[in-house]
Amino acid sequence: MSKRLEHLFWPLSFLACALLYLPALNGQPIWDDLAYWVYNPEMKYSFFRIWREFSWPLSMSVQKSLLDLFGEQYWIDHVLGLLLHFLNSYLVYRLAKKLEWPKPRWLFLLFLFHPANVISVAWMIQIKTLLCFLFAILSFFTFEKGLQDKKWLLPAFMLFAFSMLSKSASVTIPILFFFYAYKKLHNRKWLYLTALVFLTFSVWEGHKLLSSPVTQNVANAHANFDRVETVAKTTRFYFWQSVLPFNTAPVKGRQPITFETLDYVTPIFLLAVMVVSKDPLMLATLTSGLLLLVPFLGFVYAPFMAITWVSDQHLYLALPFLLTAWIYFLNRTAPRYLNATLIIVLALFTLKTAATSFYFSDEDHFYQANLKADPGNVVMVFNYANTLAYHDRTNEAYQIATALHDKAEKEPELKSAAKYQELEDLRIKLIEFRNYKFNQHD
Repeated sequence: MSKRLEHLFWPLSFLACALLYLPALNGQPIWDDLAYWVYNPEMKYSFFRIWREFSWPLSMSVQKSLLDLFGEQYWIDHVLGLLLHFLNSYLVYRLAKKLEWPKPRWLFLLFLFHPANVISVAWMIQIKTLLCFLFAILSFFTFEKGLQDKKWLLPAFMLFAFSMLSKSASVTIPILFFFYAYKKLHNRKWLYLTALVFLTFSVWEGHKLLSSPVTQNVANAHANFDRVETVAKTTRFYFWQSVLPFNTAPVKGRQPITFETLDYVTPIFLLAVMVVSKDPLMLATLTSGLLLLVPFLGFVYAPFMAITWVSDQHLYLALPFLLTAWIYFLNRTAPRYLNATLIIVLALFTLKTAATSFYFSDEDHFYQANLKADPGNVVMVFNYANTLAYHDRTNEAYQIATALHDKAEKEPELKSAAKYQELEDLRIKLIEFRNYKFNQHD
């Protein structure tokens, strides 16, 4: 690539990304944005109290700062998310160059325009995911320098701590650091010492989350869930979502009851690739991507799983590795058609991202996309009905509450779902309000 094209490549990439996300840039707060940010009473706490009491104080402090500084100018929060995503994508490019992965510019574009990343970029509350990734990848770069010059190790430890204090999605990264250092560092004493520092923070942060009352309550309520079935289905979803992201609803809803063909095929495919692969770099990137997904596969019933069995935000850290594994795979199986295939995939990603960003333009697009994915998601219906009622759209609120009520008559298990009774109470209030308005009209 010529120097002129090199200089144009980055600003044009950012401009194209901004245009794709344009529908979401003026989006108002949605659901978790309201509960855990805009109307969250904890945003009134002091920074000292936030850092003393909360598991992810860094990202929460960023949220508080943005709210204090800019208030209802939410476009600033969205632009910041877009800038962080572009920076993260550029760092993925630098990582690919550093590790000599194939097609680094293609990887940059695929990650930048991947529709599974829309939830992390366009949903304000997911700034924690963007920060977690940013500090994790910066931690690697400084750690890599620390293998040559030990003065860089302390900044690497601090950046990894910042990642975990933004969101604990990077909890398994020390394992990747260890195996990378094992090949580079001949002094085993320093290797084990540095690994211990990273691992200690991961174990401590993981223990805090697993032992928290929220996690314990949800885990106890679902103590009998089928771990093997759940892990098989979530692995299938995340692995294929990395390259065939057809379902981009922000909230996927309940776990499918029946097994799909891919649930059986995926573990066989992954095992076959790992056994017959003669490319250690392909195997390393695939294994790394799957390792980063481990906290979200359902070995433990996490709080988010009570609302949605999978979420695209969990792919954000693993995606560079999985995409690279796919590039290795395509290069090995059909090298002549690699560039043509990547062009087609990028075009499909771009079109899907353009459509997905509309989900975050307003609450109607958001909730309707989610209810299309899972009409029986009681929590989603309750939140949407409440939102409509709050905006004096009582007829619409009544209609979706009644539709869920009728569905529950045919599927009684829905009546035991969280928020079902609250939804019924809201439906009764809406009936009373409709009757009152009718009588007033008479």
